[in-house]
Amino acid sequence: MSIRTETSFHKKEILLEDHVSTIYRGILKGESETKILRIQKERTRDEDSFYFLNEYEIGKLISDDHILKPERLIKIQDRYCLIYENLESSLLSNYISKVGQLSIEEFLQVAISITGNLVHLHSQGVLHNQIGPSSFFYDTDTKTSVLAWLGSSSLLLGEKGNLAPLQISPTLLAYCSPERTGRLNRSVDFRSDGYSIGILFYQFLTGKPPFESDDPLEIIHAHVARVPVAISEKRKEIPIPISSLVMKLLSKMPEERYFSLETLLHDLRMLNDSIRSRKSVLEFIPGFTEKKISLEFRKNYMEGKKKKKL
Repeated sequence: MSIRTETSFHKKEILLEDHVSTIYRGILKGESETKILRIQKERTRDEDSFYFLNEYEIGKLISDDHILKPERLIKIQDRYCLIYENLESSLLSNYISKVGQLSIEEFLQVAISITGNLVHLHSQGVLHNQIGPSSFFYDTDTKTSVLAWLGSSSLLLGEKGNLAPLQISPTLLAYCSPERTGRLNRSVDFRSDGYSIGILFYQFLTGKPPFESDDPLEIIHAHVARVPVAISEKRKEIPIPISSLVMKLLSKMPEERYFSLETLLHDLRMLNDSIRSRKSVLEFIPGFTEKKISLEFRKNYMEGKKKKKL
């Protein structure tokens, strides 16, 4: 693969930093259009270039407007740089930091939007693996989101799932599933992203992730062994069905979570419709329709894999 080299770019704004890159809005030298640029940090290991190459290759397999994909992979001063179209919206993490915790109505709007993003990704056989509040751009006017940063993503290798992928970004350790820690000797599949989105939902409703510590080992232990306090106990006005839905996502064992986020999206929409029309949600059971929806999801996914092979 031939990679074009650029000498510099004009920085307009820093969007985000992680363990391998800094992400900017900027304009490449000789161009006029603002882009989003993800540039490899100077003092990273040689193997960290994998994140950039991986995201570029995964992006080629995805056809979806709900997911931000790199348009180009170049080098700037011997460092990899992914180029994306510019989005006018801000990172979801900025919005959550500003508002603290969401109302029930806004929680459901945001939850439906970002779950829909992940459903689109999973339907193409791809796991994200690094979900956190900075993994989405969110437009507060349209209440729509776009999923981003596929550097740690992986294709699901058959129905048994994958091995725990890559290292966990220190900034996203609070959102890591138990099986991704490597402590459970379990494979990683769609339900791992489901756990991470459950942590996000918990934060949306309470203002903080369930497990926080300056000690990474303590956070890992909490993901594996500690049961978080139910949301309905922290915020009395949160309906028990919403609290139960989030707690199902946060189950330690993958088989106790939602099998697919298709079912989660169905449940979120049903709760949203019921609450908006002032219907009772007391009889709601998270994942009640799981069997029917998850079997259809699995069937469509496996048929899609067979077609790709042909």
